[in-house]
Amino acid sequence: MLSQRREEHALRAVPVEAVPARVQHQHDVRAGTGERERFQAHRAHLLAVDARPRPAARHDRRRARRRRRRRKTQTCCGCFAWDTCKWILWIAAGAAGAWIVYHLYLHYFGGTSDSHAEFTRVKAMRYATFASATYAPLNEVKAWDCKECVKSDVVPRNITVVETTPLFDGRVDVFTITPLGEPSKLVVAFRGETTESAAAWMGIEHAFAEATFGPQYANVKTGEPSPGTGVVRNVQRSMWAKYALAQSRLLHGLSNIVLRSPAGPAMEVVLVGHSTGGALATLAAYDLHLHGFNVAEVWTFGSPRVGDATFANAWNAALSDKSFRVVNGMDGVVHYPRAPMFHHVGTEYHVSSPTGTCEYEQTCKVNRCDGSGEDDACSAKLEKEGFGNSGVGFMRKNALDHLAAFGVFFRVLMKIKAAAAA
Repeated sequence: MLSQRREEHALRAVPVEAVPARVQHQHDVRAGTGERERFQAHRAHLLAVDARPRPAARHDRRRARRRRRRRKTQTCCGCFAWDTCKWILWIAAGAAGAWIVYHLYLHYFGGTSDSHAEFTRVKAMRYATFASATYAPLNEVKAWDCKECVKSDVVPRNITVVETTPLFDGRVDVFTITPLGEPSKLVVAFRGETTESAAAWMGIEHAFAEATFGPQYANVKTGEPSPGTGVVRNVQRSMWAKYALAQSRLLHGLSNIVLRSPAGPAMEVVLVGHSTGGALATLAAYDLHLHGFNVAEVWTFGSPRVGDATFANAWNAALSDKSFRVVNGMDGVVHYPRAPMFHHVGTEYHVSSPTGTCEYEQTCKVNRCDGSGEDDACSAKLEKEGFGNSGVGFMRKNALDHLAAFGVFFRVLMKIKAAAAA
């Protein structure tokens, strides 16, 4: 009986097909006829039991339960399952990468033609370099090997110099450039006075001249003189006298260059200048605009005020979205001639840095002002605090702020001692 149970146990653990023939024969001999049928039925039952799928091992079942539990409980911010969240993270990472690449392109190459009216550090350095080049000797400018020229991201071609009469210690340099990703354009750079003194700025004449802007000269688009006698505005007398010396030659010279270019009158014109040159660039921008030129941008560095509030409003209505008036730190020249008789034009970009030159991007802070020209949160605040009246000491302390911007230095001799003696 015991041996029969052992055999049945062996048959239960092993499929019938694997039972040796000897074991099955011995069982058949010991069992009678009835026993044989009963054994066959029991063996069929064992086959049916073995055919059923066996349950997974205990550790496999636990692992499956933990996996299902994690899928139900682990979500992304409590909203999405991890499978969905994974794709969201990939899309967000791709968008962030595209944003970084786009702004790196703007930073290093100045953007494309549809973003030319946006402020970028590379463009600020580029046009500060052109403003600084006007102080360099002509042979260095034509060879483009002056000290500050290497800081520009573009090398100009077809350099033309418009000399003025000896009454005006100035110069107008005209360049043709083709920045990467942008169309060819003219850069008209005005030189400020090669010697400046604190006494001259503090004692600048607060008097207006009735300046006539266009259209007494031929319109560049039509080639015909425009009807009327032009627009009369009140601007600072000595600045207008300096611009008037070069007005006729400048308009005719630029007209010839523009009309001979492939773009024609649509060719973009950029005006730049430092100090007094910035004031002349401001006057020229309005004059060229009224004569039909495509004034794309106006970059000035440390520019003084030019005209009254009426002139500023008219200027802003025509060119405010194309103006970049850079004021570096505590530059004192921008506070003359004094407000409210005179009023600044365009949008001020007030920059500051610990070194005063804003040479390093990591420490250079750029504040875009409100566009009114006299934003109390920018340089106008410093003037209203009264330190603009501190005279020679103020000019001496902040001469570096007037002579540099974005790491570009302007070759101007600031005669502080002469101002002190005065």
